Amino acid sequence: MMADLRFGARMLVKTPAFTIIAGLALALGIGASTTTFSVINALLLKPWPYIQDQDRVLYVSEYFPKISSDHDNGVAYPDYLDFKQQATTLEGFGTTSIATMILSDGEKPDRYLGAFITADA
Repeated sequence: MMADLRFGARMLVKTPAFTIIAGLALALGIGASTTTFSVINALLLKPWPYIQDQDRVLYVSEYFPKISSDHDNGVAYPDYLDFKQQATTLEGFGTTSIATMILSDGEKPDRYLGAFITADA
């Protein structure tokens, strides 16, 4: 086995261009894999510090395949009120809604992306 390792080292020394390219390919592959794992671990696998009892959190969304199937539609406010009234096994029920808001200082209106959130969300 030692003879094979010495032979491999000798071949790497004889072909420095191949050695550099192979080393860079390994470094890029390991770096990309490490970065991907770190991001997935931080966002999906580890618990989020600002949500307590994460195993008890539930997300509800309405689905309208004929209108839009590629994004989250959330829940309409009247439906939210119905869900909240009829939810007897849930401790709380809240909702959010993303919307475009137009604010003006009296001269020029500016458009902003904002969100509405219920007090118990």
